[in-house]
Amino acid sequence: MQDYKVIEAFILVMRNGSVTAAENATGVPKATLNRHLARLEESLGVQLFVRSARKSVPTEAARDFYKNCVRLIDDMEVGLEEARASVRDLSDGVCGHLTIVSTSHLATSYVGHILRKYVGRHPNVVCHMDLVSDSSTALGNDIDCYVCSSPRDDLDLAARLLGHLRYRFFASSDYIRTFGEPAAPAELCQHRSLVLGQQSADVTVRHDSTGEEDQCNLRVIASSNDYWVVKTMAIRGHGIAILPEFFAHNEVESGLLQPVLAAWQAPRVPVYCMYQRQRYMGRKLRAFIDLMVESFDRIESLQYYTADRPTKAG
Repeated sequence: MQDYKVIEAFILVMRNGSVTAAENATGVPKATLNRHLARLEESLGVQLFVRSARKSVPTEAARDFYKNCVRLIDDMEVGLEEARASVRDLSDGVCGHLTIVSTSHLATSYVGHILRKYVGRHPNVVCHMDLVSDSSTALGNDIDCYVCSSPRDDLDLAARLLGHLRYRFFASSDYIRTFGEPAAPAELCQHRSLVLGQQSADVTVRHDSTGEEDQCNLRVIASSNDYWVVKTMAIRGHGIAILPEFFAHNEVESGLLQPVLAAWQAPRVPVYCMYQRQRYMGRKLRAFIDLMVESFDRIESLQYYTADRPTKAG
C-alpha cells in the first residue's frame, strides 16, 4: 500500500511547480519532499521528474499519475464529507430544511401528497416546495430534490426512476349521454379531447391484453399544465380527458368519471427524482426519496380527496 505522505508530497510539488516552491508554500523541507519523490518513483518504476539545477519538469507519466491522484483526493473529500454528515445525522436526527422542486402537473397530483406524509413523519424538517412549468426552467443550486417526467441533461444531477404512470381515457356520464362513447380508438377524432400541456394530437394507444397498437388523432378543445384543470373539465362534461389512472381513481369510484376505451391505454409517462450528484444525500433527503419510492406502487391511496360533484352543467 502506498504511503499517503508520499502521494501528498508528489501533489504538493506538482501543484506548486517545483520542490523549492512547494517548500516555500507549505514549510515541508526540500529534503523530505525529495525523499518522498524518490520513494514514489522507485515504487512506480518510472521517472516522474526531469531534474536540473534550477527546476524539476514533470514527465508524461507524472502528469497522468497526477490526474489520477487529484481524482482520488476529490473522492476522499466527498467521502469525508459524507462521513461528517452521517455523524451529524446520527446525533441530530432527521431535521433541517428540505427544498423540493416539482413540475406543476406532478405537484398537486403526487408530490404534494408525499410532502403531506413526510412532514407527518419528520416534524423537525422544514419543507419548501416550488413549482416549475416544465423541465427547461432554470433551477437553483440550493434545491435538494427535483421531481419531473423528463430528466434534465445535466452532469451535476443524478436521476432516479421512480416508476411509470399509466394514462387512460375518462369522461363524465353527462358527456357520454350527450356525445356517445367511442367504440374504438379511431373514433376519438370525432370527440372533444382534454389533454395535459402541449400533448400532441397524434397519440399511440396500446391494448392491455393483446399488446396491439393503434394510432389515433385527437380533436383537442382544451389543454392545461395542471391535471386538476383537465380533470375538472372532464367531470363537468366538456370532453374526454387523458389522465393518469391513479389520479382519476377516486372519481371513477364515486361515479364522477368513467373509463372510456377501458381496454386501451395511452403512452405511459416516467417519473424521476433528480438530486445533486456530488452532494451528500443526508437523512432528510434520503427519507423523502425513500417515501416516494415506497408510495409509488400504491399511488392510488394518495388520492384521499376528489373534485366536487357539479351541481349544474358548466
